[in-house]
Amino acid sequence: MKQYLLQKNLVPFDKALPDKDANKQIFLLSLDEFRAYPENLSHKKAALYSLEHDKYCKAELFGSCILGAIHLPIKQERILKRLHFGFYVQKNQLFLIGDVREILPLLGRIKETQFTEDTSVLAFFCRLLNSCLDDDIEFLQNMENKLFQLEDILQKHLPASFYNEIVPYRRDLMTLYAYYYQLVNLSLAIRSNINQMLTADDCLAYGNLAERVERLLNHVQTMREYLLQLREMYQTQLNIQQSKSMNIIAIVSVIFLPLTLLVGWYGMNFDHMPELHWKWGYAFIIVLSLVIVIVEILFFKRKNLL
Repeated sequence: MKQYLLQKNLVPFDKALPDKDANKQIFLLSLDEFRAYPENLSHKKAALYSLEHDKYCKAELFGSCILGAIHLPIKQERILKRLHFGFYVQKNQLFLIGDVREILPLLGRIKETQFTEDTSVLAFFCRLLNSCLDDDIEFLQNMENKLFQLEDILQKHLPASFYNEIVPYRRDLMTLYAYYYQLVNLSLAIRSNINQMLTADDCLAYGNLAERVERLLNHVQTMREYLLQLREMYQTQLNIQQSKSMNIIAIVSVIFLPLTLLVGWYGMNFDHMPELHWKWGYAFIIVLSLVIVIVEILFFKRKNLL
């Protein structure tokens, strides 16, 4: 377990405080450490249940505490995993519950932040959630640029692995959409302040957080629609390509249909067919077939069918 005092900066401490209620404390601890925490915490069972069973972002407000869980997508080139941790807030104490080694980097993002004397632990938690969104615009912009490149490729030719290329983007966007939607609800739930634990500034901070996340949510929704347009564009071009292939097959069939008629006609071998015994009959049929093919090709080219 790691402990910090919320002053102008986060200050680590190891020993028990003589007057802990006068200090704003941040605790990083594992689930087992939280379960065995020596002091009686109200609604501790609800917090443990949320940590063990809930697999999404949520916040619950009780009379003397706020608790919930965060499922934070880890954004690199792709979203391959999530960081899951819980939070429990009462008066001047904030508990961050999960794998301490994974939560520490989150605090590292705001270790240089200067806090005012009236910064509450709830305001600190809001700043922590904001810091988790700092790289999201860049991540979405990079993904958007990759989709633009995919569109450029699609305009030149039809890649055989198109669907395999867009599936990772679709999954990442679905993950982000669900995460942002849950985070908006979490922020609004805390801002509701039904247990009167937040100050007016805290409510304003969580309202701003909800608006920021909602803008990201709208951005993700726009990208999802754009991805759907890319899929429709690919399918349309694929249909056009298949249609052209079918047109070529149909035209070739039409070109050789008269020749098939000639073959069937002169294959009947009636006795009184003059061409059967004509000296130039074979050559005549060859020339006639070539003339028919050439005339049909010129006709189809004139109609822009070839």
